[in-house]
Amino acid sequence: MKRFWAKLGEVSAKDIMKYMGVEKGDLKTLLEALRYFPWIIIANWKVAEYSDRRAVILADKCPPQEARMRSGRKLLACKAMEQRLYENFAKVFNSSIKVKCHNAPPDPKPQDCWCRWEFILE
Repeated sequence: MKRFWAKLGEVSAKDIMKYMGVEKGDLKTLLEALRYFPWIIIANWKVAEYSDRRAVILADKCPPQEARMRSGRKLLACKAMEQRLYENFAKVFNSSIKVKCHNAPPDPKPQDCWCRWEFILE
């Protein structure tokens, strides 16, 4: 399953790059591309912070986790899976972009979001 999420990030990034007509990119290009990634749309991701070398995105809703809560199930620990997904998505755009998770399940949920990720151009 780990390989699936890594491959999904890579293949999705390549498809989106082709659609956008770009070969490689900076942080701004990566953020533009993420707008076309279905998971970003579903979870209502927002850019919380941005500079030329750093961006932080967050999901203020998460339909799958919210559905799990409504049905009385425990949250899915998705942090490791999303780490692989975003690392491989970013690597396709620019191998110098690193990904850091600030919080995602199974971490405790802060008030303002379900998860928060940082992309750093080194």
